[in-house]
Amino acid sequence: MGAQESSLRDKIRNARSVGGVPPERYLTPFTTILSLLRHRASETPGEPFLIYQGDGGARTVFSYKEIFRQVCKTARYLMRMGIGRGDRVATVAYNHSDTVIQYFACWCMGAVIVPVNIGEDDRRIAYILSNSDVRLAFVRAEFAERIGKLLPGIPRGMKMVIVGGAEGAFETAVEAENDGPDGLPETSPEDDALIVYTSGTTGHPKGVLLIQYNLLVDAMAIAGWHGMTPGERMLCVLPIHHVNGIVVTLVTPLWYRGSVALRRRFHTEEFWTTIAREDVRVASVVPTLLQFLLHAGPVPPETDRSRFRHIICGAGPLTCELAANFEATFGIPIVHGYGLSETTCYSCFLPLEVSREEHARWLRDYGFP
Repeated sequence: MGAQESSLRDKIRNARSVGGVPPERYLTPFTTILSLLRHRASETPGEPFLIYQGDGGARTVFSYKEIFRQVCKTARYLMRMGIGRGDRVATVAYNHSDTVIQYFACWCMGAVIVPVNIGEDDRRIAYILSNSDVRLAFVRAEFAERIGKLLPGIPRGMKMVIVGGAEGAFETAVEAENDGPDGLPETSPEDDALIVYTSGTTGHPKGVLLIQYNLLVDAMAIAGWHGMTPGERMLCVLPIHHVNGIVVTLVTPLWYRGSVALRRRFHTEEFWTTIAREDVRVASVVPTLLQFLLHAGPVPPETDRSRFRHIICGAGPLTCELAANFEATFGIPIVHGYGLSETTCYSCFLPLEVSREEHARWLRDYGFP
C-alpha cells in the first residue's frame, strides 16, 4: 500500500509540473493576491483599476489606491464579524463594485468566496450555502427576504449581511474600519480562494475548489496570451459569479496592471459605445452575446473602435457560421478559447499572432460542437 501511495503522489506531482518545473516552485512572481494588490497600490496608486457603471448610468472609478483601501476596510469588517482564514463567505449579488471589493477582501485575508447565482432556484441556493459551509453571506438588499427564508434550513447557521440597504448599516460599519493592511492574516498561494458550483442537468451542483495560485497563474497566462500590457482596459459584461468574469476580467487586469470596465449587465445597444467611451482593448463574451450584437445591426459610424483589438469568446458552443458572420459584419477578430471551472478558467485559445487566412481556417475548418 505504501508503494502504491508513493506512486500516486509521484504521478500527481508530475501532472502538476509545467515544463519540468515542479509544483513547489511557483511560476508567478506574486504568490498571493494580497501581495499583488498591495504592490499595485504602492506602485501606481492613482491609476484606475475598476470603472463600474450600473443600469442607472452612474459611473464610479476606483484607483488602485482606493480599491486597496476599501478591500482592507472590508477585510477588517469580516474579521470583526468572526471570519478568519479558510472560512467561506458567500455573495448573493450581481455585477457591482461592492461585490468586487468583497471578493478581494476575502482573498487578502485568506477567506474563501462562494459566489451564488441568484438565477438558481431556492433548493439549489440552499444546497450551495450548506454544502460549502458558508459562515457569512453578503446579500444585496433586494434578495434579503428570499435568502432570509432559507436560513432555517442551513444546518450550521449563517450570518447574513445586507448590502445596499436603505439604512446603509453595512456601508457605515465598513467605513469606520482601518484602511491599512497591517494586522491582516498571513496568506499563502495554497490558500483556498474560490468555490464555484457547476450545475448539471441532474442532481446537486458540484463545487469546484480553487486556490489563490490557481487564479494568479491562470491570470498570468491569459494576460500573456492576449498581449495585455500595463494601462490597457478590458470590458466585463459577463456575470462575475462565474470563473470567466472573475478570472478573465477581474484577476487578469490586476495581474498586468490594467483596468476593467465593469457593467451591471450586458446591454446590446450600449456595447460598442462603452468600448469607445472607456477605450477598451479586449472584451470577454459568450457566443449568445455575439448573436445579440449581430441582430442589433451595424455599429454607428461615429463610434471609434480603432483601438479595440479583439473579443475573447468561450463558455459555450460557437458555431462556424456565427463566428464568420460576426467577423465579416464588424471586422473584429474572435479569439475563441476553451476551459472549465475545474481548470480555473481558460486552458487554451486560438493562436493570436497568425495571418487573417490562418485565423479563418482555425475558426472554419475544425467545427465547434
